[in-house]
Amino acid sequence: MNLPLQIYVPFRTCEFDSCSFRLTLHPDHGPVGNLDSGPEHTASEIPAIGRKALPSLRLEAPASIAPEGVAEIGVKVVTGRSRLIGDAAPEIFLEATGGYLPHQRVRADAGTASFRFMALGLVAGESVRLKAGFRHFSGVAEAEIRVADFVAA
Repeated sequence: MNLPLQIYVPFRTCEFDSCSFRLTLHPDHGPVGNLDSGPEHTASEIPAIGRKALPSLRLEAPASIAPEGVAEIGVKVVTGRSRLIGDAAPEIFLEATGGYLPHQRVRADAGTASFRFMALGLVAGESVRLKAGFRHFSGVAEAEIRVADFVAA
């Protein structure tokens, strides 16, 4: 992006002093004033740095499920360093490549949420990918569940 100032506001309820920002300066001129510009980064490093400033999701799903079975899947809102964001309550959008999700959206409470996945119509040997994301960023987290005749408890 060719914007000199980017402010990362992860949730609409965030106070300004808890947001991250990035200031892009021309390498020949640098900052004017008493602001410490911090370390320099190349253009290829910028996307990874931006991801650290934005929240992410982590799915906690079983490795396998019985045919026609039901699984409770946990989802956590985490920082780029995998720490729980306990004061977050975003709406999380869900998607599955098979089976059945009774709800396609869940609201996190204190950074955590859970939802049910049903292996309806699935047989042993098949697998399903579950995806969780935000309204404008789908597929932030993924989990694969294998359908098996025997499911370990």
